[in-house]
Parts: sequence; C-alpha cells; structure tokens
Amino acid sequence: MQSLISSMSGAYRVRTTSGASYVLDLTRRTMIRERGLTDFSAKLRRDGDEAILLQVIQCQLGAAMVLLIDLSWPAVMNTTRVTTDVLSITEIEDAA
Repeated sequence: MQSLISSMSGAYRVRTTSGASYVLDLTRRTMIRERGLTDFSAKLRRDGDEAILLQVIQCQLGAAMVLLIDLSWPAVMNTTRVTTDVLSITEIEDAA
C-alpha cells in the first residue's frame, strides 16, 4: 500500500524509519504508537496507549506521517504527531 487517507476504513500498521510502528484503526478512529527498539526511536507520551485519531493529514511511503490526535488531556483539544518517514503500510486483517 502506498498511502492512507482519513476517509478510508480498516486497520493498518505503519512502520517508520525510527523503528516505531503505528496501528491506525480508521474505522474506530484510534491510534496506538509502538516504540521501536532503536536508539533513534524516542519514547513519547502515551506510547502503547490508544489515542483518538481525529485526522490522517499525511501518510504515504517515503514521507513523514502527520496525524491530528486527541490525547484526552485536560484543556488540550488536540495535538499534531509528526513521524519519521514511512517505510511500510500494511493492512491488519483481523483488527476487530
């Protein structure tokens, strides 16, 4: 798969050059970041936890992924998550 857009449905694993992977469930509108095992993969707030996915701004091979997410923090409406370049986008068959 070459890219994802917000209007799609289904669940996908997006791997980035830092070694991190993101599980994006476009049907349920959720995101989970799984930290990679490389030194380049920084620990981020809410790693491993589900966050509300508001919009996929950009997700295509060879470019940074840009997501608009809601971390459910008081007084913070949303935040933008920008990743390192996307290496692969794979559909997750049994996401339910």
